[in-house]
Amino acid sequence: MALRSGAPDPGRHPGPGGAALSQSPQANIPTPQLVFFRPDLGVPVLAVETETDLLQLGYLAAQQADSRGFRLWELAGTSHADNYETNIGAGDNGSGAEGLAELESMLNPPAGAAGVTCATPINTGEEHYVLDAAQYWLNRWVRTGQAPPAPPLLKVNTPPSPPTFVTDANGNVEGGVRTPAVDVPVATLSGLGQSGSAFCFLFGTTVPFSAAKLAALYPTHLQFVLRWAEHAPSGRAHGHRETADIDLVRAQLLVAAGWPLGAILGPAGAGAGGVAARRHSIQLRINAEDPAAEFAPATGRLTAFRPPSGPGVRLDAGVRTGSVIGDQFDSLMAKLVISQRGAVRSTAPARGRAGRGGRRCSRGAPCG
Repeated sequence: MALRSGAPDPGRHPGPGGAALSQSPQANIPTPQLVFFRPDLGVPVLAVETETDLLQLGYLAAQQADSRGFRLWELAGTSHADNYETNIGAGDNGSGAEGLAELESMLNPPAGAAGVTCATPINTGEEHYVLDAAQYWLNRWVRTGQAPPAPPLLKVNTPPSPPTFVTDANGNVEGGVRTPAVDVPVATLSGLGQSGSAFCFLFGTTVPFSAAKLAALYPTHLQFVLRWAEHAPSGRAHGHRETADIDLVRAQLLVAAGWPLGAILGPAGAGAGGVAARRHSIQLRINAEDPAAEFAPATGRLTAFRPPSGPGVRLDAGVRTGSVIGDQFDSLMAKLVISQRGAVRSTAPARGRAGRGGRRCSRGAPCG
């Protein structure tokens, strides 16, 4: 899959497998053998590829170096379609229950999906978390000009022919964008080796570890939790940090494992609950309201909306230029979060005023 600013992009499809560019009654023009992303598109492009794409579908031949407007993420332990996409994702309401079901499915993977029966259990990796990160980074790239990280590519043996992946002692591929599912594994996850009905060849495979191997890798439940927490994507990697620079994902897992909060957050006396404030943040709510009418909601079409950007500035908006501000919901259009590193709280409001200065709205609806 490829993402570019504005819409998904069909990307490059090596080989003649795609539809012809032209055919009867016009002149027959077959698909080119290799099609690369053009460097002059004028918009950022982030290509996200699974193990299946790279070797099963032939994308290895079309690998493209990162450049000013292009990034390539190759995902370890993933398949073109997987258990989350075909079985779990539709019911994911954000409660966390599906995340637990996904982890459990690595130990008891299904052999297919509705109407599809595969020869062996399908891939149960964590591709969708990386896709979430890809969307975040593409949005940030477009808004601020900050390009996504450039991770290493998946490791491939060439020769032989056909090429094969370089795998670790647990059978998982080395290199690429990694998740705890391959760095703290409970199964061997692959995008290859599947067969069966319909599109099973795209679904990859899962081979759960035996109880003896799990016991050897993780003698106690706590050791497994600690290793998983260590390898979970940190807030720093995805641009999400709280005011104390605490990795909240890791902290929550350690609390669930029974660790005392003080041991997680730091020595007593560093601040409330052992947390030392390393930055200050202020949230500003941008509303469509009319100050002259006692801040009553103001409806209409938003004719111009130019969001701010810059260091320490984050905007979560539900509108854009052309959006219609109706009367069915409250008047909140966006939340502007201003962060300033340092213990002096007075510097954050100044940055907030600078952030607000970069934000322009007109209407239809004044900005409050």
